[in-house]
Amino acid sequence: MKLLIGLGNKGDLYQKTIHNMGFLYLDQISQIRSLVWTQKHKLKSFLAFSKNYILCKANNFMNLSGESIALVSNYYKILPNNILVFHDDIDINFSDLKFKFGGGNAGHNGLKSLDQYLRSCDYFRLRLGVGKPPNMDISKYVLSNFTPEQLIKIEKKVIALEKFLDLFLNNEVELFKQKISHLNLE
Repeated sequence: MKLLIGLGNKGDLYQKTIHNMGFLYLDQISQIRSLVWTQKHKLKSFLAFSKNYILCKANNFMNLSGESIALVSNYYKILPNNILVFHDDIDINFSDLKFKFGGGNAGHNGLKSLDQYLRSCDYFRLRLGVGKPPNMDISKYVLSNFTPEQLIKIEKKVIALEKFLDLFLNNEVELFKQKISHLNLE
């Protein structure tokens, strides 16, 4: 069983913000795959189930998401090396993707929380490029809303990514990584 996690902030106020890129990706993947979100109060999360994986969005704020994710991973007995986290990354050009295993959190509060509650940083990450604004405070930027053009670009990227997601789900990690890197050339 795999656990695919989208990082973001709960609530309508943050729904279309750049920091919620992880939620946006999982929402679109669930829609493409006809998966239905269910709120699990005891696990402090929204989950969507498939045969061999679970989509997960923590029902709290980014810097507290690790608690919810640990509850879900413990309840379903999913080890960190079977987790893929979708998260925004300001160090990558907008809509580019980078796939990696383990490593530091680069100051990302959602990843810091995950590392703390999972007691590990040995999980997969899909770093979703949001770019770095030249003349804007970073915290203000990530809490700003996407433009309509950005949302269209993201939707196209999710549709392309979703076609390769089964490679990861079937443990074909290197092939998944290759396909992801090719998406940045389109």
